Amino acid sequence: PALRAAIEAGTHSCDIGAIGWLAERQLELDAAAQARGVSAIIGIGYCPGVDNLLAVHAARQLDDVEEIQLQHRWLDARYLTEILGPYRETEHTDTSLTAVVRYLGQRIHLYRNGTWIDVDPLEEAADVITPGHGPELAYPFPTSEGVTLPRFLTGVRTVWVAFILPPPPLRELILSNARRMAVGR
Repeated sequence: PALRAAIEAGTHSCDIGAIGWLAERQLELDAAAQARGVSAIIGIGYCPGVDNLLAVHAARQLDDVEEIQLQHRWLDARYLTEILGPYRETEHTDTSLTAVVRYLGQRIHLYRNGTWIDVDPLEEAADVITPGHGPELAYPFPTSEGVTLPRFLTGVRTVWVAFILPPPPLRELILSNARRMAVGR
């Protein structure tokens, strides 16, 4: 709605557009934005945004790029103590954490082997190698990078955004709630 309003008003727009399905909807408004002379930049910020730019920069240094994998480690000890800690006292919840649980509990749209597919992220976990941490279990996540990078980097056949959850038992709590949300509970 915000991008549509900006286009109608003839106003340039920047939006974090962090979630893949939202980025897909925003990209559908490209012709309308161009017709109004509006520059609409989506997926811009630190993440998404800087990581998109870094991926494009790295890809342009190579002859061919078939796969891009981005890894997000978001729930670290600092986040859990400084950000989520105060929620214990108010009985409120962090909307970002709620979004993570919700997106893990629903089918998501990914670009894999040159085609768009829908997957259940809870069934697609894979070990990824992370600097300083070694192999860790990660889940595909529906970010805008997974939508924008395959559209703008020719030759890329797979974009996988890996979301690394915190260690057990918090990981199990997040996954159990995602499974409950997946079945409407």
